[in-house]
Amino acid sequence: MLKVMRQSFRHLKWVLWFVVFVFIAFIFVSWGRGGLGNDKTTGEIASIHGEAITSVDFNRQYRQTEDRYRQMYKGNWSPALAKAMDLPNQVLNGMIERRMLLDLARGNGLRVTDAELADRIQAMPNFQKNGQFAGPSEYASILASYGYSVEQFEHGMREDLAIEKLNALVAASLVVPDSRLKDQFEAQSEKARIEYVAIPPARLSTVQPGPPTDAELKAFFDANKTLFRQPEQRKIKYLLVEQAKLREKLKPTPAEIQAYYDSHADEFPAPEKVHAAHILIKAEKDATPVQDAAARKKAEDIFARAKKGEDFGSLARQYSEDPGSKAQGGDLPPFARGAMVGSFDQAAFSMQPGEIRGLVKSDFGYHIIKLLAKIPPGKQSLAEATPKITAALSQDQVRSAEARKVEALSKAIPRNASDEDLRKLADDVVSFDATDWVTPQGVIPGMGYAPNVLKAAFAMKKGEVSRQAIQTPRGSAIVKVTDVKEPGVPDFAEAKSKIAAEYTRRRAEQQQVDGARPLVAELRGGSTLAAVAKRFQTEVQTPAEFGKGAPVPNLGSSSGLSDAVFKARAGEYGDPIVVAGKGVVIFRVISKNDFDPAAFAAQRRKLEDAARQQEAQRLIGAEIARRRPQEKIIVNEDALKRYLQG
Repeated sequence: MLKVMRQSFRHLKWVLWFVVFVFIAFIFVSWGRGGLGNDKTTGEIASIHGEAITSVDFNRQYRQTEDRYRQMYKGNWSPALAKAMDLPNQVLNGMIERRMLLDLARGNGLRVTDAELADRIQAMPNFQKNGQFAGPSEYASILASYGYSVEQFEHGMREDLAIEKLNALVAASLVVPDSRLKDQFEAQSEKARIEYVAIPPARLSTVQPGPPTDAELKAFFDANKTLFRQPEQRKIKYLLVEQAKLREKLKPTPAEIQAYYDSHADEFPAPEKVHAAHILIKAEKDATPVQDAAARKKAEDIFARAKKGEDFGSLARQYSEDPGSKAQGGDLPPFARGAMVGSFDQAAFSMQPGEIRGLVKSDFGYHIIKLLAKIPPGKQSLAEATPKITAALSQDQVRSAEARKVEALSKAIPRNASDEDLRKLADDVVSFDATDWVTPQGVIPGMGYAPNVLKAAFAMKKGEVSRQAIQTPRGSAIVKVTDVKEPGVPDFAEAKSKIAAEYTRRRAEQQQVDGARPLVAELRGGSTLAAVAKRFQTEVQTPAEFGKGAPVPNLGSSSGLSDAVFKARAGEYGDPIVVAGKGVVIFRVISKNDFDPAAFAAQRRKLEDAARQQEAQRLIGAEIARRRPQEKIIVNEDALKRYLQG
C-alpha cells in the first residue's frame, strides 16, 4: 500500500486540503453558545461502508468547529458566513476523512496498546499536578467538567495515536533533498528590513514608444521561445449523465421506504434515551459574582417550590429562560447520551423517572431538571429512520439509473460517431458540451476539475470515443477527442498576440527601470529616500521584517524584489525593481541576516523531521483523494441543510 501511496504522491498535480482532527486540541473548548443541546436533527448524518456518523458526534464536532471560527472572526462571525463556507459539509468531510485515515492505519497493521495510551495521557499537562499524573479520580473529574466520559476521551485519544503512527510510518520512508532543507532554513532564518518608495509609472517622465513592429516582435520571439512553449492540448466533446438531474426525477416512494425499513432492522438501532424537562436560570460564564449569586438564589427558590410539589410545567412557563422549551413547560425532546452539555447530560442519565434535581450548573446557567421517562435501547421509528433510508435508496436508485443510461448510450453511439451523433443523444438527464483547448491539468467547462476525464482524453487518439464511462464529480461522461495539438513552441503567427503582450509589458518595465536609475545614482551619491518621495509626491515606507522568498509587506509576492534585497548588503541601495500594481520600487536595505552554515547544520535534523511530516501528510492526502470515489458514503443531505437554517 505504501508503494501505491508513493506513486500517487509522485503523480499528484494538486494538494488536497488535508486536516487531521486532533482530538486533544479541541477537547478544552466550549460546546457552543446557541442553546442547551443545539441539535439540528436526530439519527445519522452520514455513513461510510455502513458505519454511522451519528448526529450526536456530528453535533459535537460542528459546535466545536463553529466555536473556533467564532473566536477567530470575533464579532464578524454570522450564519451567512457559515453558509458561504459551507460549514456543515466542511465538518462532515473532515469526519469522513478521519474515518478513512483510521482505515489506512488499520490496513497497515497499526495498533495502539493500552500502555501507549496510558503513557500519553499521563504525560499531558492537563492531567498533571506538581509534575505528576493527578490520578484516576481527578482525571475523570476533569473530563467530566468538559462533558466527556473517560471512555469517550480514551477512544478519541486511541484514534489520534493511530493516526500519528500512520504519519510516522509514511514519514520514515521518505527522503528529503538537502536543497529543500536549505531553502526552508533560509526562509526561516534569513530576514531583511527595508525602506522604500514606490513611484507610479505615470509620475516618471518616459517617452511613450509606438506599437512594436513585426520585426521587433519576431526578434523577441526568437530570443525567448521557451516563454511561449505550450503543453499538449486537446479539444473534447462529451455526453454527461448528470446525477443531480437523475436525483430530481427519482424519489423513493413511501412503500419503498417502508419495505427497506422492514427488511433492514439491524441498520436502525436506537440508543438509550431519556425524556426530561428543565427550568433554566441564565448565568453566563462571564457573569460577575453578584450576577451569578442572584441567578443562583432565584434558581434555589424555584427548585424549593418544585420539590414541594408545585406544577413543574407551570414553573417552567413562568420562570425558565430557555426560549426553546419555556413555552412547552420546559419539556425537551428525548435525547441520547452526549446530545446535551456534559453536566446536564450526566445528571439526566443518573436520575430516576419523577425525580427533580437541582441545581445543575452549565455554561448557560443553573438548571432544575425533572426526569419524565427513561427510554431503553431499541429500534428507531420509521419517521426517525426515513432520512437515512431516503438517502440510501436515492443513492442506489441514482447509481442504477446512471448505469442503465450509460449502457444505453454506449450501445447507441456508433463506432465512428460524429459530433451530431453525440448531440442527438442529449436529453433531460444527459447534457452535451464541448471544450476549447484544454491541458492535462486544466478545468473542463461545465464539469470542473475532472482528472479522470483528462487522463482518459490524453490517452486517446483524435476522433476516438471512450468506450467506457468516465466518473466525474457530476456524473458519468462519455468523451470524444476532436482535436490534438502537440506540445511545443507555436509558430510566430499563432502566438503573435501573446508575444506582443509580453514584449510590450517588458518594454514598459524596462522604461520604468531606466527612468529610475538616475534616482538610485543620486541616492548612492548622498541624497535621501525622503527627498525622492517628496519629489514624486509619495511616501517612504518601512514594512515589517520579511524572510527570503516571502512576500514583502505592502508589496506582495515579487521574486525579483526579494532576490534583489537579499543580494544587497545592509545599508545599500538596490537596483530599481518594477512591482506589478505598485510601479517602480527604489529601496535601501536597513538590516539583513545572512545564511549561517553552522546554524543550518545544528537545525538540519529538526528541519528534516518537519519536512518528512509535511510530505507524509501530503502523501496521505493524495491516497485519501484516490480512495474516496470508491468509498460507499451515504449523506443525509436534508439533515446537513438544517444546520444552515438557524
